[in-house]
Amino acid sequence: MSIRAGVLVVASLGFLGSAHADLSKSVNPIVRGLRLVQNEDGSYGAREHQPLATARALQGFGRCSEKYTTQDGPFVRNAVAALLAYQQADGAFAAPDDPLRSIVTKEAWKALDLVAKTADYDAAKAKTKAFLDAEASRALNQDDADHAVDRALGGLGAGGVDAHDAAELEALAKEPVTVDNAHEMADVLLAVIDAVEREAAAKPKAATDDKPVADAPRRALPKDAAERAARIDEALAFLAAQQRDGRFGFEADSDAGVTGITLTAVMRTCDAAGRPHPEYVAQGLAWLASLQKEDGGIYEHGLKNYITSVTIEALATSKDQRYRPVIDQAVGFLELTQLDEGEGYSSEEDNYYGGFGYGSAERPDLSNSHFAIEALHAAGVPTDREAYTKAVEFLRRCQNLEETGPIPVTRPDGKVAVAGSDGGAQYRPGDSKAGDVTNADGTVSPRSYGSMTYALLKSYLFAGLDPKDAKVQAAIGWIQQNFTLDVNPGFVSGKGAEYQGLYYYYVTLGRALEAYGQDTITDGKGRSRAWKRELADTVLALQTTDGYWINHRSARWMEGNKVLTTAYALLALDTTR
Repeated sequence: MSIRAGVLVVASLGFLGSAHADLSKSVNPIVRGLRLVQNEDGSYGAREHQPLATARALQGFGRCSEKYTTQDGPFVRNAVAALLAYQQADGAFAAPDDPLRSIVTKEAWKALDLVAKTADYDAAKAKTKAFLDAEASRALNQDDADHAVDRALGGLGAGGVDAHDAAELEALAKEPVTVDNAHEMADVLLAVIDAVEREAAAKPKAATDDKPVADAPRRALPKDAAERAARIDEALAFLAAQQRDGRFGFEADSDAGVTGITLTAVMRTCDAAGRPHPEYVAQGLAWLASLQKEDGGIYEHGLKNYITSVTIEALATSKDQRYRPVIDQAVGFLELTQLDEGEGYSSEEDNYYGGFGYGSAERPDLSNSHFAIEALHAAGVPTDREAYTKAVEFLRRCQNLEETGPIPVTRPDGKVAVAGSDGGAQYRPGDSKAGDVTNADGTVSPRSYGSMTYALLKSYLFAGLDPKDAKVQAAIGWIQQNFTLDVNPGFVSGKGAEYQGLYYYYVTLGRALEAYGQDTITDGKGRSRAWKRELADTVLALQTTDGYWINHRSARWMEGNKVLTTAYALLALDTTR
């Protein structure tokens, strides 16, 4: 490939109308492509393009929506080490006779400022900044700097791309990343980010809605088992009307993830009632199995780990032995994508060791990890398998326990996130969807919240930890203090955030407490709560008269999708038998 120069011109002028594809979807694939062609010494691109190529790649990592830093693992940390190997005694990143010395150093500074946030890099950054301050009077203006960088990376100078041709940038973003073109693709990555940021800035900000969240409609509870069975039949009939050849999704579009979860819900519900599976289930399972790739993963495009995980559970739930080879290969895929020594991660140094992510971004999270662990459990993988041992390392980094929780995380905004002490769980080390608590020393602790704490508990148990383990009991302690079925606890209440992911919360709560093996929970007020009865009553009361469920108070995390939310509701009810 030969990527023509001028990409920076396209991005800076921002001619990206709505007629073009969503360029933001190109960012993660380019990041993943660059990571996969990283040189052994941690650099990016061929030797003749160093250190600029590495600096530009790091800038892309630091500016993308994930805002990666050295604490995200060796793919960033090793690249910074490779870049710093070029630093001279005076702080510059090129020899004294290099005409681009100031420009190369400026690009290195941008990279370090974005991704090297911890004190380990303060001395090197100070040297770099001192050199640039001393050179300020001779520094090129930004336009000249961009052209100089472009020429240094092998471009043809300005004017190579029509500034009005946004389609050309889209085409460049789709080019496969190789060792030979890594330096050019780093430039494309930055151009795409520039374009996405400019387009986002041009959009009007959505109005803030501070209106109180309306209460969800409530339905009378079934009077007896026959009436409850009739209500379940309503849900199954609704789902049967939504499927197309066994597939479910969003209106007319099939989605493998929604299909996997829904088929599992239908099969478990029918199994509990002693009824045969509907005919469409076999069609849906066959379609999911047909999506398996050579690497063992089961997916269409993105969300590889997530879709593989929910498909494993669906195939395992079917008990159809024809799918055993498919399941085994998919399990191998999950074990391969788990972050461990194979990618240069260590349990001592990296918060993300042992975790699973979506497979599109380079940062794992507890949500994807608990789906993966549940898939391993459903597939019958024994708990002495290394995948579970490694996963426990990641799980404990997601728990708010000072003695075992995450290594302090210095965020891109400079805030330092440290473990709390309540025993609950966050979304990923140093990050919670429920926000932060500010500590007296200026650090922050990510808030523990319900769905992730139950995910943590369930994952610990599926990974083979004894229910009496201190980490398990700490999670139970948080659950007891925050037990409720009214909201997803842990979120700051008042504007509806506490209703986000409510049905996901119900499923995870049910499965976690089912795995824990106790039919009652003592809440923070010392009351014994029969969680199965309370969960069943809560879910059944929220069913609509048309048989489906939907999160009336928050559509976030796809709970505005009637099919997915109905599947969640049935899976939650399955735990209450």
